Amino acid sequence: MSVRRVEGPLADCVARRGTGHARFLGSLPRWSGRKTRGDNLVRSFESDGASESYEDARESRGGEICEGSAARMLIVLVGPKGSGKTHIGRFLERSFGVHFFHVEPFWMAYHAECAACGESPTVEAGMAKIRPLLAEAISGHHHVCVETTGASGEIVAGLMGLAPRSEILVVRVRVPLNVCLERIAGRDPTDQVPMDLESVRAIHQLSESLELSADIEIENTDPDDSHVARSFARLCRADRS
Repeated sequence: MSVRRVEGPLADCVARRGTGHARFLGSLPRWSGRKTRGDNLVRSFESDGASESYEDARESRGGEICEGSAARMLIVLVGPKGSGKTHIGRFLERSFGVHFFHVEPFWMAYHAECAACGESPTVEAGMAKIRPLLAEAISGHHHVCVETTGASGEIVAGLMGLAPRSEILVVRVRVPLNVCLERIAGRDPTDQVPMDLESVRAIHQLSESLELSADIEIENTDPDDSHVARSFARLCRADRS
């Protein structure tokens, strides 16, 4: 896995948005991680020069690591199916107290509802059902993470319209098609929206060709949670400079 901060015009865009990202990311504790036997991660959070366990930090800060931030933030993970967006979202929720709004079960429920009624699912109708639930999650949590493949411009526009751009952190997750196909083949098919091979290929192509300014890009071929954590710290340092 590799993580990089996007340079060029986007860097200027981030700077123009002011200190919103810095306030949010500055509230995240500095994270250090090392892999141990069994690929378990031993995590420590450094606060005021002292090291404290994640569990102690979470308890002492009222359960949500990020809640000290004055800025609200919607984290939008954009990447093809099989790129590891759900893993990243759950890691952010588990480690930083960001509320992860997992959309796949809602899309599955909508597809099942359409099948029962003999109707064809549409993006517009699906978003009409999911958007109020997501808006409720955003209103009830200071920091929310949501995922999308980026294959539908309508869905991307809907997500980007849920908050001011200064309160949205776009994270592009990139993985080669062959790796995505291997991951999807190893999943329980009942835990994802049914999709044939050609559809997965088409979504990957659409996702990769999406033109959307990203604040963070993650090359997630070899997942490593420590890189995800460091990527947020890097952007925070860049915004503060």
